[in-house]
Amino acid sequence: MMRSRIFGLLAALSPALFVAVVHTPVASAQPRLHCDEPGEKMCLFDGANYTGNLTLYGNLGPGCSDIGVSKRSFRASTEYGGTLYETTDCKGRSIQVVKGSQNPDIGFAAQSWNQSAECDVPQTLCLFDEPDYGGAIMEIKDIGNNQCLNLDSGKQSFQAGSQREGYLYEQGNCAGSAITAVTHGQKNPDIGGVAHSFKQACVSCRARPN
Repeated sequence: MMRSRIFGLLAALSPALFVAVVHTPVASAQPRLHCDEPGEKMCLFDGANYTGNLTLYGNLGPGCSDIGVSKRSFRASTEYGGTLYETTDCKGRSIQVVKGSQNPDIGFAAQSWNQSAECDVPQTLCLFDEPDYGGAIMEIKDIGNNQCLNLDSGKQSFQAGSQREGYLYEQGNCAGSAITAVTHGQKNPDIGGVAHSFKQACVSCRARPN
C-alpha cells in the first residue's frame, strides 16, 4: 500500500530555486550534510554523489511508498531504515538502507521506499508480500485469541514479536488447513505458500488445528 504521508521539501542545489511539498516551509535552500536533526529522517538525491534535487523524508511508516522522483544517492538518519526499489511498487532491483548509512551511488534509479517495520515489538506480527521479507508489509497487533483477520494482500514471509502466535491460512476467513504456524519470536523467510488470513492463537499451548 502506497502511502501519501510524505513530508519534506525538494530543494535544488542552486540556492535560487526550491519547491515546498505538502506546504512544508523550506528551512534552507542548501541540502544538509546529514539527516539526524529533529524532523529530518532521510535525504534522497536525484543524482549520484549527492547531486541534483534533494528530498527530505520523515516517518512514512512500514510498507511501500512511491517516492515520486527517481533517486540515485542517499544519506540515512539513525532513526529509520528500509529498502529502496527501482520500481514504484517495491519490486525488482533493490538496496538496503541501514540506519545512519550513506551511499553516493546505489547503481540504479530508485522510485519506491519500503520502510522497515518495528517487528521487534512484542505484540506485533509483520507479514510481507514476498519471500525474504520483501514487498509491502502488514502489521498485526492483538486481535484477540481465536479471532480471524483477512489480510490486505497475499503474504509469503513473516516476523513475529515475542508475544504473538497464531496460524496463517491460504484461504480467506481462516478456512481450510493452515499453511504454517506462527510461534512467538519466529522469523520465516518463505512460508511455502501465499497466506490470505491469520488466526491468532496460542500455538505453544495446543496442537496444530486441522
